Amino acid sequence: MDDVTVLKTWSSVFNALSIIRNREIPIHWDCFSKAEWYDMLASVGDYNEAILKLTRVGFYFKYDSGTISAFSGKLLNHGVLSCSGERICFAYYMREYIHTM
Repeated sequence: MDDVTVLKTWSSVFNALSIIRNREIPIHWDCFSKAEWYDMLASVGDYNEAILKLTRVGFYFKYDSGTISAFSGKLLNHGVLSCSGERICFAYYMREYIHTM
């Protein structure tokens, strides 16, 4: 398939997706993104006491099942503390180099 065909059928503004299961996500920032692009995180499962950390601004959020968050992963360092139970996070984001290939 050529790029034009893929772009016509791709149903998301995001060009990357990671599915993360039952793991702590160390504090990081998205160095291959742009400041004006947002990440979107959706967390589901049967788990307790997960915390989403945005350390640059000093915010800590309860990260319950069904939570969806959106922020600039390039500007805000972020991570998730480990928790007990079964948790799946769908992390949607963008990579600039995908558009220059």
